[in-house]
Amino acid sequence: MLKNKQYLFMILAIALAIRLYFFMGLLNNDPQDDMIYLKQINDVLDGKYNITR
Repeated sequence: MLKNKQYLFMILAIALAIRLYFFMGLLNNDPQDDMIYLKQINDVLDGKYNITR
């Protein structure tokens, strides 16, 4: 069985891999798309954008 610290490390490693895959341009070739996507996320978090439209 894995110990708690090993579970935490595995979760962090998987999260880092997913983050690199989506935000470092491996998924899409245009890095400006990431900034547009991050701006939309920030607008939603700031309450400037209505999700339920």
